[in-house]
Amino acid sequence: PGPRRCHGMCNIEQDKVVMFGGRDCLGTALFDIWILDTAPLRSEGNKDDVSLWTKLKPKGKIRSRVREVVSIAHAGGKIYLFGKTPRSRGEVESFDLSSHKWERQVTCGQEPPEQDCQVHSIDNVKRLITISNHEPSACGMFNRMDILDMETTPMTWSTVNDISWCGDWTMIPGPRRSFASALDTTSGFLYVFGGVEGCR
Repeated sequence: PGPRRCHGMCNIEQDKVVMFGGRDCLGTALFDIWILDTAPLRSEGNKDDVSLWTKLKPKGKIRSRVREVVSIAHAGGKIYLFGKTPRSRGEVESFDLSSHKWERQVTCGQEPPEQDCQVHSIDNVKRLITISNHEPSACGMFNRMDILDMETTPMTWSTVNDISWCGDWTMIPGPRRSFASALDTTSGFLYVFGGVEGCR
Protein backbone atom coordinates (compact mmCIF):
# COMPACT_ATOMS: atom_id res chain seq x y z
CA PRO A 1 0.00 0.00 0.00
CA GLY A 2 1.09 3.54 -0.70
CA PRO A 3 1.78 6.29 1.85
CA ARG A 4 -1.31 7.44 3.74
CA ARG A 5 -2.68 9.01 6.89
CA CYS A 6 -5.88 8.76 8.94
CA HIS A 7 -6.24 5.05 8.17
CA GLY A 8 -7.40 2.25 10.44
CA MET A 9 -5.56 -0.93 11.47
CA CYS A 10 -6.30 -3.81 13.83
CA ASN A 11 -5.28 -7.41 14.51
CA ILE A 12 -7.50 -10.08 12.95
CA GLU A 13 -5.43 -13.17 13.77
CA GLN A 14 -2.28 -13.94 15.73
CA ASP A 15 -0.06 -13.22 12.72
CA LYS A 16 -2.23 -10.88 10.65
CA VAL A 17 -3.17 -7.22 10.66
CA VAL A 18 -5.82 -5.58 8.47
CA MET A 19 -5.59 -1.98 7.21
CA PHE A 20 -8.39 0.09 5.71
CA GLY A 21 -8.61 3.40 3.90
CA GLY A 22 -7.19 6.72 4.98
CA ARG A 23 -6.04 9.58 2.75
CA ASP A 24 -3.09 9.81 0.41
CA CYS A 25 -0.55 12.66 0.27
CA LEU A 26 -2.96 14.73 -1.86
CA GLY A 27 -5.81 14.30 0.61
CA THR A 28 -7.77 11.89 -1.60
CA ALA A 29 -9.88 9.40 0.35
CA LEU A 30 -8.81 5.77 0.00
CA PHE A 31 -11.13 2.76 0.34
CA ASP A 32 -8.72 -0.14 -0.16
CA ILE A 33 -8.27 -3.04 2.27
CA TRP A 34 -4.94 -4.77 2.87
CA ILE A 35 -3.82 -7.64 5.10
CA LEU A 36 -0.28 -7.78 6.50
CA ASP A 37 1.16 -11.20 7.36
CA THR A 38 3.53 -10.57 10.26
CA ALA A 39 4.81 -14.17 10.59
CA PRO A 40 7.68 -13.69 8.05
CA LEU A 41 8.83 -10.63 9.98
CA ARG A 42 9.81 -12.89 12.86
CA SER A 43 11.67 -15.33 10.64
CA GLU A 44 15.45 -14.93 10.52
CA GLY A 45 15.47 -16.28 6.96
CA ASN A 46 13.00 -13.73 5.64
CA LYS A 47 14.02 -12.29 2.27
CA ASP A 48 13.13 -8.94 0.76
CA ASP A 49 11.13 -10.59 -2.04
CA VAL A 50 8.67 -12.23 0.39
CA SER A 51 5.22 -10.70 -0.09
CA LEU A 52 3.91 -9.57 3.28
CA TRP A 53 0.94 -7.53 2.04
CA THR A 54 -2.20 -8.85 0.32
CA LYS A 55 -4.81 -6.54 -1.21
CA LEU A 56 -8.39 -7.75 -0.83
CA LYS A 57 -10.98 -7.34 -3.57
CA PRO A 58 -14.29 -6.39 -1.95
CA LYS A 59 -17.54 -7.53 -3.53
CA GLY A 60 -19.65 -4.43 -3.91
CA LYS A 61 -18.81 -0.98 -2.62
CA ILE A 62 -18.77 0.59 0.79
CA ARG A 63 -21.73 2.91 1.14
CA SER A 64 -20.17 5.23 3.70
CA ARG A 65 -17.83 7.90 2.35
CA VAL A 66 -15.19 8.26 5.05
CA ARG A 67 -14.09 11.84 5.58
CA GLU A 68 -11.61 11.74 8.41
CA VAL A 69 -9.81 9.55 10.93
CA VAL A 70 -10.89 5.91 10.77
CA SER A 71 -10.82 3.34 13.54
CA ILE A 72 -11.63 -0.33 12.92
CA ALA A 73 -12.13 -3.35 15.15
CA HIS A 74 -12.31 -7.07 14.43
CA ALA A 75 -15.07 -9.23 15.91
CA GLY A 76 -16.76 -12.40 14.75
CA GLY A 77 -14.92 -12.58 11.42
CA LYS A 78 -15.80 -9.00 10.44
CA ILE A 79 -14.18 -5.60 10.74
CA TYR A 80 -16.34 -2.71 11.94
CA LEU A 81 -15.75 0.82 10.72
CA PHE A 82 -16.02 3.94 12.88
CA GLY A 83 -14.96 7.56 12.62
CA LYS A 84 -16.11 10.72 10.85
CA THR A 85 -18.31 8.75 8.50
CA PRO A 86 -21.56 10.10 7.06
CA ARG A 87 -24.03 7.29 7.61
CA SER A 88 -27.63 6.63 8.48
CA ARG A 89 -28.51 6.75 12.14
CA GLY A 90 -28.82 3.34 13.71
CA GLU A 91 -26.36 1.60 11.38
CA VAL A 92 -22.73 0.45 11.50
CA GLU A 93 -20.66 -0.42 8.43
CA SER A 94 -18.89 -3.80 8.48
CA PHE A 95 -16.73 -5.88 6.14
CA ASP A 96 -16.94 -9.69 6.13
CA LEU A 97 -13.40 -11.10 5.89
CA SER A 98 -14.67 -14.43 4.50
CA SER A 99 -17.11 -13.27 1.80
CA HIS A 100 -15.31 -9.91 1.23
CA LYS A 101 -18.68 -8.13 1.28
CA TRP A 102 -19.54 -4.77 2.80
CA GLU A 103 -22.63 -4.81 5.01
CA ARG A 104 -24.57 -2.42 7.17
CA GLN A 105 -25.53 -3.70 10.60
CA VAL A 106 -28.68 -2.30 12.22
CA THR A 107 -28.23 -0.92 15.74
CA CYS A 108 -30.44 0.63 18.40
CA GLY A 109 -29.85 2.67 21.53
CA GLN A 110 -27.93 5.93 21.94
CA GLU A 111 -25.08 5.59 19.48
CA PRO A 112 -21.88 7.67 19.65
CA PRO A 113 -21.61 10.83 17.51
CA GLU A 114 -20.08 10.71 14.05
CA GLN A 115 -16.54 11.83 14.79
CA ASP A 116 -13.04 10.51 15.12
CA CYS A 117 -12.78 7.82 17.76
CA GLN A 118 -10.88 4.75 18.90
CA VAL A 119 -12.63 1.37 18.88
CA HIS A 120 -11.62 -1.96 20.43
CA SER A 121 -13.06 -5.44 20.63
CA ILE A 122 -13.67 -6.31 24.29
CA ASP A 123 -14.09 -10.06 23.88
CA ASN A 124 -13.54 -10.62 20.14
CA VAL A 125 -17.17 -11.52 19.41
CA LYS A 126 -19.72 -10.04 21.79
CA ARG A 127 -18.90 -6.39 22.43
CA LEU A 128 -17.06 -3.39 21.01
CA ILE A 129 -16.07 -0.28 22.96
CA THR A 130 -15.55 3.15 21.37
CA ILE A 131 -13.86 6.22 22.84
CA SER A 132 -14.73 9.44 21.06
CA ASN A 133 -14.21 13.19 21.35
CA HIS A 134 -17.04 14.66 23.36
CA GLU A 135 -17.86 17.93 25.04
CA PRO A 136 -16.58 17.77 28.64
CA SER A 137 -19.16 17.62 31.41
CA ALA A 138 -19.22 19.98 34.35
CA CYS A 139 -17.12 17.44 36.24
CA GLY A 140 -14.45 17.28 33.54
CA MET A 141 -15.14 13.69 32.54
CA PHE A 142 -12.93 11.92 30.04
CA ASN A 143 -14.10 11.55 26.46
CA ARG A 144 -17.31 9.65 25.81
CA MET A 145 -17.19 5.85 25.95
CA ASP A 146 -19.84 3.61 24.40
CA ILE A 147 -20.31 -0.15 24.20
CA LEU A 148 -21.96 -2.00 21.30
CA ASP A 149 -23.57 -5.30 22.37
CA MET A 150 -23.36 -7.55 19.31
CA GLU A 151 -25.39 -10.43 20.76
CA THR A 152 -28.70 -8.57 20.74
CA THR A 153 -30.95 -8.17 17.69
CA PRO A 154 -30.55 -5.47 16.62
CA MET A 155 -27.14 -4.72 18.13
CA THR A 156 -27.52 -2.28 21.03
CA TRP A 157 -25.50 0.78 22.05
CA SER A 158 -25.05 1.83 25.68
CA THR A 159 -22.99 4.65 27.18
CA VAL A 160 -20.36 4.01 29.84
CA ASN A 161 -21.00 6.52 32.62
CA ASP A 162 -18.05 7.03 34.98
CA ILE A 163 -19.65 10.00 36.75
CA SER A 164 -19.80 7.87 39.95
CA TRP A 165 -16.01 8.22 40.35
CA CYS A 166 -15.35 9.35 43.93
CA GLY A 167 -11.57 9.66 43.83
CA ASP A 168 -9.18 12.38 42.69
CA TRP A 169 -10.55 13.90 39.45
CA THR A 170 -7.01 14.74 38.36
CA MET A 171 -6.46 10.98 38.00
CA ILE A 172 -8.99 10.81 35.12
CA PRO A 173 -7.75 11.91 31.66
CA GLY A 174 -9.34 15.14 30.48
CA PRO A 175 -11.18 15.51 27.13
CA ARG A 176 -8.80 15.33 24.17
CA ARG A 177 -8.54 14.65 20.44
CA SER A 178 -6.05 12.90 18.16
CA PHE A 179 -5.19 10.43 20.91
CA ALA A 180 -4.34 6.74 20.72
CA SER A 181 -5.56 3.87 22.85
CA ALA A 182 -5.03 0.15 23.36
CA LEU A 183 -7.09 -2.51 25.14
CA ASP A 184 -5.47 -5.34 27.09
CA THR A 185 -8.23 -7.95 27.20
CA THR A 186 -6.19 -10.23 29.46
CA SER A 187 -5.82 -7.75 32.32
CA GLY A 188 -8.94 -5.75 31.52
CA PHE A 189 -7.11 -2.43 31.23
CA LEU A 190 -7.74 0.27 28.61
CA TYR A 191 -4.70 2.46 27.93
CA VAL A 192 -4.90 6.01 26.55
CA PHE A 193 -1.90 7.74 24.98
CA GLY A 194 -1.24 11.42 24.32
CA GLY A 195 -3.43 13.57 22.12
CA VAL A 196 -4.27 17.25 22.02
CA GLU A 197 -5.91 18.88 25.04
CA GLY A 198 -9.53 19.96 24.60
CA CYS A 199 -12.31 18.82 22.31
CA ARG A 200 -12.10 21.36 19.50
